[in-house]
Amino acid sequence: MRKILAPALLATIFVLSAWLFFAVQAQAAPPAQQASQPVTIYFFWGDGCPHCAAAKPFLAELSQRYPSVTIRDFEV
Repeated sequence: MRKILAPALLATIFVLSAWLFFAVQAQAAPPAQQASQPVTIYFFWGDGCPHCAAAKPFLAELSQRYPSVTIRDFEV
């Protein structure tokens, strides 16, 4: 009896945990809220920094796409 009960219990626990995992993953994300006030992004960059150079075009496109976003950049 124990030889059958232990694998059946383990299989049941496995199936339930997999079902719970996928049920949580399948939930829809809540809708994003629109900003009611203008947003200011402070961008501190350094001359010669490749990561900063890569971020500059992204931030420029971001400010064009969203007029309520203001980007203030400072060289450090």
